[in-house]
Amino acid sequence: MGEATAFVWSAGIILSWVWCVLVLLQPLGRTQAAAMILISTLGYTLRRGCKLKWVLVIMTFEGSLRFGMLISLIGMVFFQRRF
Repeated sequence: MGEATAFVWSAGIILSWVWCVLVLLQPLGRTQAAAMILISTLGYTLRRGCKLKWVLVIMTFEGSLRFGMLISLIGMVFFQRRF
């Protein structure tokens, strides 16, 4: 079960990066995709040199910023399609 779980997590991370890069190719949401890539890159850079307690804090903050960018992207798509 450990290898399967690691595979699913690794595949999810790789797919999220691929998705962000593909969104960069679209005119709508390019800013949000670039921000998500930047947030992930900065978060990884900060997490590399931290102790576990701070890694959890950084991951929580990073996740909230990425979630905000996703909500912004969903809102942009919804309002552009609706109006």
